Amino acid sequence: MRGNSQTVHKNWPEICKIKDPYTIRALAFCNNPDVLQRLQVAFPECFCETKTTFPIPMTVIMEQARRDCIKAGWAQNHIEWDKKFTWADACETLGIPVLYAWGQEPDGPLPDEILQQLQGQKIVPGLNVTYQDKKLAMVHLTDDFKETMIFPMNFAQNTDGLEFIWFAPAECIDITC
Repeated sequence: MRGNSQTVHKNWPEICKIKDPYTIRALAFCNNPDVLQRLQVAFPECFCETKTTFPIPMTVIMEQARRDCIKAGWAQNHIEWDKKFTWADACETLGIPVLYAWGQEPDGPLPDEILQQLQGQKIVPGLNVTYQDKKLAMVHLTDDFKETMIFPMNFAQNTDGLEFIWFAPAECIDITC
């Protein structure tokens, strides 16, 4: 057990090995000193003195997005979409860099390389694509496709009304936990 005077950090790679989402959330969001000390005793490998950054479990990102929505006062149906697909604020809170903000955003239209990969894809949290040999994870998507939950086969940004889609480095997010 570590002394109270030392700063203890989350060991994200070890937390990602845990397959129970409730335990992951407890480890990620606990800020009660007494409970945190007990968690450190029960899960010593999940804490370290040196800060680790990535990967962060997808369940943690989704929970942070849900908390952000509740704090903002969003309606429940809005919260359900946002916790799965609108992670910009959660990424900022958790230190995940957003590399590209395509659409009607600063980075301009979605590149053909990405459009081709999205055609016919089922929309899932953390959807992975490759751009310029970099693996990316989708971290922010407008609810334009909320009804179908699939990108059209002949998907074209200008005709299908995609407002925006953002991506972060895939290695920053563990989509398996």
